[in-house]
Amino acid sequence: MAMATHALSMPNERTMLVGESGDDMSAEVLELRRRCLDGAFHALNEARENERAKGKPETTAIYLRLCCEYIKYDLYHMHNKLEGGRDNPKSMHRKNAEAWWDEGFGIGEYARNTQRMQFGWVATVGNLAAHPQIDEKMDKTGLEGSIRNTIQLVIWWMENHVVSSQYSEMGFDEDWLRNLTTRWELEEDESEELDGDSLVGGDLEDEGEEPEEGAENDEPGLLGQVVRAITINGGERNWVNLSGVIDTLKIVRPEFSVRKEGYHNAAQMMLSDKFANKVICSRGENSIVIVKIRGDNDPLPPGSYAGSPPRVIIRDAIRIEEDRHRWVLMGNLWQLNRLVKEIYPDFRVSDYGYRSMRDLVRNLGAHNFEIRDSMIRTSPCSALKRFLDVQIKKRSVPMGEWVRHKDLKKWIIEDGEESLMDSRNWDSPNWMFVARKYPLFFETEGSSLRVRNFKREFKSVIEEIFDEHADSDGWMAMTWVGHHLTGKGRSPSDYGFGHLGLFLEEMLGESLLSSGSLKPPLSQNTRVGLEPAKSPPVDYTAMTVPELRGIARDMSIRGYSKLRKADLIDLIEANEEE
Repeated sequence: MAMATHALSMPNERTMLVGESGDDMSAEVLELRRRCLDGAFHALNEARENERAKGKPETTAIYLRLCCEYIKYDLYHMHNKLEGGRDNPKSMHRKNAEAWWDEGFGIGEYARNTQRMQFGWVATVGNLAAHPQIDEKMDKTGLEGSIRNTIQLVIWWMENHVVSSQYSEMGFDEDWLRNLTTRWELEEDESEELDGDSLVGGDLEDEGEEPEEGAENDEPGLLGQVVRAITINGGERNWVNLSGVIDTLKIVRPEFSVRKEGYHNAAQMMLSDKFANKVICSRGENSIVIVKIRGDNDPLPPGSYAGSPPRVIIRDAIRIEEDRHRWVLMGNLWQLNRLVKEIYPDFRVSDYGYRSMRDLVRNLGAHNFEIRDSMIRTSPCSALKRFLDVQIKKRSVPMGEWVRHKDLKKWIIEDGEESLMDSRNWDSPNWMFVARKYPLFFETEGSSLRVRNFKREFKSVIEEIFDEHADSDGWMAMTWVGHHLTGKGRSPSDYGFGHLGLFLEEMLGESLLSSGSLKPPLSQNTRVGLEPAKSPPVDYTAMTVPELRGIARDMSIRGYSKLRKADLIDLIEANEEE
């Protein structure tokens, strides 16, 4: 095992796959990489043979971790991470394990989120095996996930970073290598034979744990995998994003689907009785769903919506009883109120500045909800916008870029969202139909679409109205604001709002000034204005010293000529405050 720790002690001259040759790569460095290859394959073989012989599971887990350590060090060495005085990976790992995943100084440029979570799973299980004093014990489910993740990492490494011609040179038989990543089943004469699914994170119960009464046999296994996924993401003591937990869970359980488990979404699953005793689910900044392992002193209930905007609470409440087309009956609003109270018992309309649930429902926005007669559902506009926002960020699509409809359909399939992102659930033949139905929120051209920044566009319209019609002090009567907005095709009802004051608050936020309350009922005497736009702060750190000296000279500051950059910035900022 020591060899893996020291295998990368010499810097190489350039990036090179194992098996390449060249005068500019020293024989010593090439030999070190070959040792990583040899070490990884033999560690994997030891783990496989121990598992087939029904040896100690701790031994298997430690060999799997060793295999992955060889792969990590090989990647680090291959991509010149020891050049330019960078830390030796051994000391770097001890000081800060997260540094491994830095793109500049670690292997983050090559090992993406999937590989990072796989490495993390294997390391966590290996730690439990190597340190029996840790309170948490290694279980069967964790080991099976470790086997699967290691095999996937080895295949990824071999396909992307290793030259196949090297195998025969080192005496590796190709059939033997193929068996390393395919044949992990026990021999027929063993006392027990495990199928392939059980060895790759399948639905197994923890030893000695009886299934809950009335539960399916796979639930304890799923619960254990969820808890381990939260732990790997750092959720044993801290809150972590639920989306990252689900990504980790899908590595060991690729077939996992929230809807196949009988839930509308992952948050609802975490809030269910099956997970409540082990997991706390809440909402963090920007209403992102967060989770952590439940501690002994953590209070029930599992969910907390305090501080969340009402649209988030109503959206999650609707999902409890929505039909196949996403509709929920509101009745005389008592039905909707009942659903809201079910997930958030402390909900009170007055806490959000509304007099009644009716005022709230009529001012949720067409981009959030669709209301028809006595029914309400999450708007297809919301579903499409949210999916596009995620994909644009995930795929590094430039902001404002057109998205072809066929690319949108491909992304839905690639992300396994065919069920959730089926436009027919909203009575729509396709997503282009939805985009054309909401022209204030999407722009369409032929078979392409893009998301509008509707709040920024609205602010440009309202600024134009104020420039033309406000009095000398910049104020306008609310009735005239509404009149001019209607004339420009921007009335509150076009955006799904029934009240002008609440509409302006939603669209303009803190930049809106008023002489009185904007909550219903709205006084006819209420006047509004716009906060003058603030100049963005100057980033002096991006400037050169000569540029800073020029600013100091223009400000008539004395004694700046011999100052360093940091002192110059302090001096300029101090004079700005004066």
